[in-house]
Amino acid sequence: MVRIFLIIAIVAGIAALAVSQLVVATKINTLTSDLETTKQSLSTSQEAERKARKEAKDAGTAADKAKKELDTARNDLAAASEKADQQEKRANEENKVLARSLKQTKSELDLLTGVKTKVELPPDLKGKVVAVDPKYEFVVLDIGLDDGVLARGEMLVNRSGKLVAKVRILTAESHRSVANVLADWKQGEIMEGDVVLVGL
Repeated sequence: MVRIFLIIAIVAGIAALAVSQLVVATKINTLTSDLETTKQSLSTSQEAERKARKEAKDAGTAADKAKKELDTARNDLAAASEKADQQEKRANEENKVLARSLKQTKSELDLLTGVKTKVELPPDLKGKVVAVDPKYEFVVLDIGLDDGVLARGEMLVNRSGKLVAKVRILTAESHRSVANVLADWKQGEIMEGDVVLVGL
Protein backbone atom coordinates (compact mmCIF):
# COMPACT_ATOMS: atom_id res chain seq x y z
CA MET A 1 0.00 0.00 0.00
CA VAL A 2 2.83 2.27 0.70
CA ARG A 3 3.93 1.54 -2.77
CA ILE A 4 0.62 2.58 -4.11
CA PHE A 5 0.74 5.79 -2.10
CA LEU A 6 4.22 6.34 -3.26
CA ILE A 7 3.23 5.77 -6.88
CA ILE A 8 0.21 8.03 -6.44
CA ALA A 9 2.43 10.65 -4.83
CA ILE A 10 4.95 10.34 -7.67
CA VAL A 11 2.18 10.52 -10.26
CA ALA A 12 0.65 13.47 -8.42
CA GLY A 13 4.08 15.14 -8.28
CA ILE A 14 4.62 14.50 -11.99
CA ALA A 15 1.13 15.83 -12.72
CA ALA A 16 1.78 18.89 -10.58
CA LEU A 17 5.11 19.35 -12.31
CA ALA A 18 3.44 18.97 -15.71
CA VAL A 19 0.71 21.49 -14.79
CA SER A 20 3.25 23.96 -13.41
CA GLN A 21 5.42 23.39 -16.50
CA LEU A 22 2.38 24.12 -18.65
CA VAL A 23 1.61 27.32 -16.70
CA VAL A 24 5.26 28.41 -16.82
CA ALA A 25 5.44 27.60 -20.54
CA THR A 26 2.35 29.74 -21.13
CA LYS A 27 3.91 32.59 -19.13
CA ILE A 28 7.20 32.17 -21.00
CA ASN A 29 5.33 32.27 -24.32
CA THR A 30 3.42 35.38 -23.17
CA LEU A 31 6.61 37.06 -21.97
CA THR A 32 8.42 36.08 -25.18
CA SER A 33 5.55 37.51 -27.21
CA ASP A 34 5.57 40.70 -25.09
CA LEU A 35 9.35 40.92 -25.54
CA GLU A 36 8.99 40.63 -29.33
CA THR A 37 6.25 43.28 -29.33
CA THR A 38 8.42 45.57 -27.20
CA LYS A 39 11.40 44.97 -29.51
CA GLN A 40 9.24 45.82 -32.53
CA SER A 41 7.89 48.93 -30.78
CA LEU A 42 11.44 49.95 -29.83
CA SER A 43 12.63 49.36 -33.39
CA THR A 44 9.69 51.37 -34.76
CA SER A 45 10.36 54.17 -32.25
CA GLN A 46 14.07 54.21 -33.10
CA GLU A 47 13.26 54.31 -36.82
CA ALA A 48 10.76 57.13 -36.21
CA GLU A 49 13.40 58.98 -34.15
CA ARG A 50 16.00 58.57 -36.93
CA LYS A 51 13.46 59.77 -39.48
CA ALA A 52 12.50 62.75 -37.28
CA ARG A 53 16.17 63.68 -36.79
CA LYS A 54 16.79 63.44 -40.54
CA GLU A 55 13.70 65.57 -41.24
CA ALA A 56 14.84 68.09 -38.60
CA LYS A 57 18.30 68.19 -40.16
CA ASP A 58 16.80 68.58 -43.65
CA ALA A 59 14.49 71.31 -42.34
CA GLY A 60 17.47 73.08 -40.75
CA THR A 61 19.40 72.86 -44.02
CA ALA A 62 16.37 74.16 -45.93
CA ALA A 63 15.96 76.99 -43.40
CA ASP A 64 19.64 77.94 -43.76
CA LYS A 65 19.29 77.90 -47.55
CA ALA A 66 16.11 79.98 -47.36
CA LYS A 67 17.85 82.47 -45.03
CA LYS A 68 20.77 82.79 -47.45
CA GLU A 69 18.36 83.28 -50.36
CA LEU A 70 16.45 85.88 -48.33
CA ASP A 71 19.68 87.72 -47.48
CA THR A 72 20.68 87.64 -51.15
CA ALA A 73 17.24 88.90 -52.18
CA ARG A 74 17.45 91.71 -49.59
CA ASN A 75 20.89 92.71 -50.85
CA ASP A 76 19.65 92.62 -54.45
CA LEU A 77 16.60 94.69 -53.47
CA ALA A 78 18.78 97.24 -51.66
CA ALA A 79 21.09 97.51 -54.67
CA ALA A 80 18.14 97.83 -57.07
CA SER A 81 16.51 100.41 -54.80
CA GLU A 82 19.72 102.45 -54.64
CA LYS A 83 20.09 102.25 -58.42
CA ALA A 84 16.45 103.31 -58.88
CA ASP A 85 16.98 106.24 -56.48
CA GLN A 86 20.04 107.34 -58.46
CA GLN A 87 18.15 107.06 -61.74
CA GLU A 88 15.22 109.00 -60.28
CA LYS A 89 17.61 111.70 -59.05
CA ARG A 90 19.23 111.93 -62.50
CA ALA A 91 15.80 112.03 -64.15
CA ASN A 92 14.69 114.84 -61.82
CA GLU A 93 17.85 116.80 -62.57
CA GLU A 94 17.33 116.27 -66.30
CA ASN A 95 13.70 117.38 -65.94
CA LYS A 96 14.86 120.58 -64.24
CA VAL A 97 17.37 121.23 -67.01
CA LEU A 98 14.74 120.55 -69.68
CA ALA A 99 12.20 122.78 -67.93
CA ARG A 100 14.75 125.63 -67.76
CA SER A 101 15.68 125.05 -71.39
CA LEU A 102 12.01 125.11 -72.38
CA LYS A 103 11.43 128.38 -70.50
CA GLN A 104 14.56 129.89 -72.07
CA THR A 105 13.50 128.79 -75.56
CA LYS A 106 9.98 130.16 -75.05
CA SER A 107 11.41 133.44 -73.80
CA GLU A 108 13.70 133.69 -76.84
CA LEU A 109 10.83 132.78 -79.17
CA ASP A 110 8.64 135.47 -77.59
CA LEU A 111 11.48 137.97 -78.05
CA LEU A 112 11.94 137.02 -81.71
CA THR A 113 8.23 137.07 -82.50
CA GLY A 114 7.67 140.32 -80.62
CA VAL A 115 5.25 138.82 -78.12
CA LYS A 116 5.26 140.85 -74.91
CA THR A 117 4.88 138.37 -72.07
CA LYS A 118 6.21 138.70 -68.57
CA VAL A 119 9.06 136.28 -67.96
CA GLU A 120 8.52 134.43 -64.69
CA LEU A 121 11.65 133.82 -62.63
CA PRO A 122 11.80 131.44 -59.65
CA PRO A 123 10.41 133.32 -56.62
CA ASP A 124 13.38 132.36 -54.42
CA LEU A 125 16.01 133.40 -56.99
CA LYS A 126 18.68 135.53 -55.34
CA GLY A 127 22.14 136.68 -56.37
CA LYS A 128 24.69 139.49 -56.19
CA VAL A 129 26.01 142.19 -58.47
CA VAL A 130 29.62 141.32 -59.36
CA ALA A 131 30.32 144.15 -61.83
CA VAL A 132 28.73 147.50 -62.70
CA ASP A 133 29.09 149.67 -65.82
CA PRO A 134 27.50 153.04 -64.96
CA LYS A 135 28.29 154.48 -68.40
CA TYR A 136 26.25 151.89 -70.33
CA GLU A 137 23.86 151.16 -67.46
CA PHE A 138 24.34 147.40 -67.17
CA VAL A 139 25.40 145.00 -64.42
CA VAL A 140 26.86 141.50 -64.27
CA LEU A 141 25.19 139.09 -61.83
CA ASP A 142 26.59 135.93 -60.21
CA ILE A 143 23.51 133.88 -61.14
CA GLY A 144 22.67 132.31 -64.49
CA LEU A 145 20.70 129.69 -66.39
CA ASP A 146 21.55 126.93 -63.90
CA ASP A 147 19.94 129.03 -61.17
CA GLY A 148 16.76 129.71 -63.17
CA VAL A 149 17.64 133.08 -64.76
CA LEU A 150 15.89 133.75 -68.09
CA ALA A 151 16.43 136.51 -70.63
CA ARG A 152 13.96 139.40 -70.20
CA GLY A 153 13.28 138.44 -66.59
CA GLU A 154 13.20 141.37 -64.18
CA MET A 155 14.85 141.56 -60.76
CA LEU A 156 15.09 144.13 -58.00
CA VAL A 157 18.44 145.42 -56.74
CA ASN A 158 18.59 146.26 -53.06
CA ARG A 159 21.13 147.26 -50.49
CA SER A 160 20.45 146.78 -46.78
CA GLY A 161 16.78 146.08 -47.52
CA LYS A 162 16.26 149.30 -49.54
CA LEU A 163 15.35 149.33 -53.22
CA VAL A 164 18.19 150.70 -55.38
CA ALA A 165 17.00 149.82 -58.90
CA LYS A 166 15.30 147.31 -61.15
CA VAL A 167 17.15 145.39 -63.87
CA ARG A 168 16.06 143.33 -66.88
CA ILE A 169 18.16 140.30 -67.84
CA LEU A 170 19.71 140.78 -71.28
CA THR A 171 21.69 137.53 -71.61
CA ALA A 172 22.28 134.56 -69.36
CA GLU A 173 24.97 131.90 -69.24
CA SER A 174 25.28 128.92 -66.90
CA HIS A 175 26.48 130.78 -63.82
CA ARG A 176 26.28 134.47 -64.68
CA SER A 177 24.09 136.93 -66.48
CA VAL A 178 24.11 140.48 -67.81
CA ALA A 179 21.21 142.84 -67.08
CA ASN A 180 20.27 146.36 -68.18
CA VAL A 181 19.31 148.90 -65.53
CA LEU A 182 15.74 150.17 -66.03
CA ALA A 183 16.02 153.97 -65.84
CA ASP A 184 12.49 154.50 -64.49
CA TRP A 185 13.27 152.34 -61.46
CA LYS A 186 16.71 153.69 -60.64
CA GLN A 187 16.75 155.23 -57.16
CA GLY A 188 20.49 155.25 -56.55
CA GLU A 189 23.82 154.04 -57.86
CA ILE A 190 24.21 150.26 -58.08
CA MET A 191 27.36 148.93 -56.41
CA GLU A 192 29.20 145.63 -56.49
CA GLY A 193 27.85 143.36 -53.75
CA ASP A 194 24.27 144.67 -53.99
CA VAL A 195 21.71 141.89 -53.72
CA VAL A 196 19.37 141.05 -56.61
CA LEU A 197 16.14 139.18 -56.08
CA VAL A 198 12.78 138.60 -57.69
CA GLY A 199 10.72 140.49 -55.11
CA LEU A 200 11.20 142.28 -51.80
